[in-house]
Formats: sequence, structure tokens, C-alpha cells
Amino acid sequence: MDGKRPIINALVKILKPLAKLLLDMGFSFRDFNEVAKLVYVEVATDAYGLRGRRTNMSRVAILTGLTRREVARLRSVIDSQDTMVITTTNVAGRVLADWFQLPSYIDTHAKPIVIPMTGQNSLTSLVETHRGDIPTTAIIKELQRVGAIEINNNRARVMARHFSPTNIHPRALERIGSIVSDLTQTATNNLRTSSIEAKRFEKQVYQMSIPADLEAEFSEHLDKHASIFLHQINEWLTGHNTGDTSKALKLGAGVYAIMGEEDPCTTNGHEKNSIE
Repeated sequence: MDGKRPIINALVKILKPLAKLLLDMGFSFRDFNEVAKLVYVEVATDAYGLRGRRTNMSRVAILTGLTRREVARLRSVIDSQDTMVITTTNVAGRVLADWFQLPSYIDTHAKPIVIPMTGQNSLTSLVETHRGDIPTTAIIKELQRVGAIEINNNRARVMARHFSPTNIHPRALERIGSIVSDLTQTATNNLRTSSIEAKRFEKQVYQMSIPADLEAEFSEHLDKHASIFLHQINEWLTGHNTGDTSKALKLGAGVYAIMGEEDPCTTNGHEKNSIE
């Protein structure tokens, strides 16, 4: 366990902002777990084969800790290129999904109907189908809080097909996926190689004792100077873009702000004030 401690500490830091984002969007841990297993199997299959071939089923099972049966199931999902087979496991999300598809809750045009709060084919009975050990009233209140349902005169109307406490545009999600992927690839590349030439540029600078009322001023300063730097990088890239994608690399640079509370795990009790 001691050998895994640095991995766990790093993973906790990586996952905290991601978990907050996923919870904001109503993406449950079980959903995340299914996607994580899918990625583990895909990477183990593609990156650890011998002589250019896919990694065999047994070795993928050994590397990932999953059963061969589970590996086979996930490989079939990967091969079908249909990750949408991962269905929502969020309780509130399943309530909304059933409201849009069960015959008792839709009209002749397959539109969700207004339903009573209690009794047969009611909101209460629908919630109790999925609630598990969560109180029915807690689920109903959460659906109301996020605007997924409206309740008037003891009757409920569904207002959203999916449970999402925070609405985020799909393109914004794609962008954050690209940003985090690029940064992670650079960081992991630098961890794996001892060659100075093979390392990619990756530095940051911050201090721990900046007055909070200077946040806006810092943002303005960073925006001004970082934009100049990125414009210069863009000019260089544009000047070397041949338009030939047959032997092309994705090259570029990213700049991001660091704003947050002091992290004792990072500073180890020391003032951080240098570029690294």
C-alpha cells in the first residue's frame, strides 16, 4: 500500500475537480466506473500487445484486474464504437427516463403526461421503483431543486428528459476533455522519460500568500500577457503549417490560471514561489 500512496495522492487531486463536474451534471459514480473500465480495457488492449497485435484477453484481465468475461463484454462495446450502451445509473435520471418511455406515463403521442403525486402511476410510485435506500421525498426534492419537475395542486409535470443539476454545453465539455487530455499526456510523458530531449515543456509558477482581493487584477494581468505569448506561438505554428496531414503532428501550447486555496500536500509546509 505504501508504494501506491503517491499514485493515490495524485489521483485524488486529479479526480476532485472532475468529480465535482460530473456530480454537477448528474453523472453517477456507477456511470463513471463503467467508463473507467471501458478506458482501462481499451488502453490495455491497444498499448500492451506484442509485435503490433492486440493484447490477448488473459493479459488484459491481468493488467486491469477485471475478469475475462468482463473484458470480453467491454471489448464488444469498444469494437461496436457505441459507448452509448452505458445507461444512466443515477436514481433521479432513471426516474426521468421512465417518465419519458413507460406506457403508463406517456400519452398516445409518446409525450410524458402530468401525473398525480400519490397513488397508482404517480410520481411517488415511479420514484419508489428506483429509490433503493434513498428516501422518496429526498429524490423528489432534488428533482424539483434542479428544475427537472414542477409540482402544482398535488400533480407533477416533468420539465427535463435528463437529470443535470448544471447545464453545460456539449461543446464546452468536448473542449475541457481536449484540454485535460493534452495536459495529462505532456505530464505523463515527462514522468516516463529521463531524456531531457524527450521531455515536453511543462512549467508553472504560483505563490501561496497572495491577498484574495488581487484575484481580479491577476486575471487581467494574466489575460493580457498570456494572450501575447499565445499569439506569438500561433504565428509560428501558422508559418509552419503545410496543410499535409499525412505526416502531421498536433503541436501547440496551453496556458491556464491557477486559483485556489492552499494545498498542504503540494507545499509540504514550504512557501512556493519559484517556476518549476
